[in-house]
Amino acid sequence: MTEYNSNISRRTFIKGLGFTVAGLGATGILSACGGGGSASGDGGGSTTADVKNLRVATGIGGFPLFDVDEQGKPVGFEYEVLKRVSEDLPQYKFNFEPIAMDVQLTELASNRLDIGSHDYEDNEQRRENYLFSGTPHWDTYQVFYTLDTRTDLKSFDDLVGKSIITFPSSNSAYALEQWNIEHPDKTLEIDYVASIDALVADLQTGVGDALLWDTLWLNFFEAYDIKLKAITKEPFVETGVYFLFPKDHTAIEADVSEVLKQLKESGELDALKKEHVYDVLGIEPPK
Repeated sequence: MTEYNSNISRRTFIKGLGFTVAGLGATGILSACGGGGSASGDGGGSTTADVKNLRVATGIGGFPLFDVDEQGKPVGFEYEVLKRVSEDLPQYKFNFEPIAMDVQLTELASNRLDIGSHDYEDNEQRRENYLFSGTPHWDTYQVFYTLDTRTDLKSFDDLVGKSIITFPSSNSAYALEQWNIEHPDKTLEIDYVASIDALVADLQTGVGDALLWDTLWLNFFEAYDIKLKAITKEPFVETGVYFLFPKDHTAIEADVSEVLKQLKESGELDALKKEHVYDVLGIEPPK
């Protein structure tokens, strides 16, 4: 099992999540593992003895899915998956760089990045701008939660007209916005916050009534000494998590997706999930 630095804690994940979602400027780009080259493009790019260099982004502040260690080098499940994928693609050299999410998306759109990874969930808006890997490497299930002291929110109908806390540009925000467009008679107020601290504050003060949250990460709120309870059982957001590519990187995407498919079929992808997520968190994988 991979030994992770104990300083990368659950609290670090929560603090880092808000930091990442709020967005970093260009100074948020950190180089590691020999990164720094320009994106290759499918039609050429930097090659050495027929090996094509790829600029591959990993995330910051989302441990154990993605993060950096004390030396600024990438760690976490998504990095481990991409590192394993690279072993079966000798025609490419993966140059890993931890890069903030907003910078990743900008550089993917402008072909300065070959592969992006940052717990990218699926939605129509993203598919208009980027290529998705053919096989999801992770799944997310988000339901509505509120403070366990609230007795007035017992079902989804109780949330109509209430304030739901979320991060701007997140998949949760997209799902809430789409709901409001499609259900103008049952709209939900959306409370956008820039950090996890602001999310907790709005929840505690009643500025926000509930939040959409992935069921896997519920225990992280223990760091704030608050307890949450589910309002709904069925996921409001249920989707896969993918790697992203520039629109014209069809050959690279196909190669990566084929390896991901093989890893999933062989059970090796599940083994990586267990080692780098569930074992790290000390929880059992879902059945």
